[in-house]
Amino acid sequence: MTNHHPNMDPTAAIHAAIPEPEYQISTLANGLTVATFPMPWLHEVGVTILVRGGSRYELEKHTGVAHFLEHMLFRGTERMPNPTQLHTHLEAMAADMNAATGHEVNAYWMTLPLEQLPQGMHAFCEMITQPAFTGIDSERGVILAEMREDENDRGEMVNALNLASEQLWPNHPLARPILGFRESVTKIATDDLWDYLRRLYRGGNMATAFFGPIQHAEAQALAETHLGKLPNGSIPLSP
Repeated sequence: MTNHHPNMDPTAAIHAAIPEPEYQISTLANGLTVATFPMPWLHEVGVTILVRGGSRYELEKHTGVAHFLEHMLFRGTERMPNPTQLHTHLEAMAADMNAATGHEVNAYWMTLPLEQLPQGMHAFCEMITQPAFTGIDSERGVILAEMREDENDRGEMVNALNLASEQLWPNHPLARPILGFRESVTKIATDDLWDYLRRLYRGGNMATAFFGPIQHAEAQALAETHLGKLPNGSIPLSP
């Protein structure tokens, strides 16, 4: 039987058992921010890579390219150009990976066992630094199907966020749907993906954060190894 002090705040008891992580932040020479949130009681490590990007920073004729790029980065790397090979490699490490695109950010995240972190980080960052960009037309079909989920049976837009954005920010990039328009998505080419990647995926425009049983020095070394060669600097607020 467990005894509890009658005046003990349950929340305080939890905080006493699991302290708040003492985070650290540093910056690589190319401007990339590295943050760590040590949580030694966990059994796996989480890594997030954030890019100040998203639909706000697209050229109007390339509306949807930020989200398109997010999809394409999961389709293989120069070392593993076959997407099945890439995902089999990640699954063998028990790595769970996903991504999301918003109006102002591209986010990629991965969790995996600590002992798999070095090779997992290698594959994770290769997706961003050395993408293969294979199968663009197949992925285009996936995105066009995803766009139909925002429409009713008559093909009318019913996504509340898109409708609200049109009213809140007329004639502004924030008014455009994150997935893009059919007219723009059908025209996006590999060169457009490369243009967006090279323009925004730069050290000063990105951050990576680690949580779990990892120290800041180890995280910074991994970030330096796999992301330290990204171009210097950031970008202006508009394309």
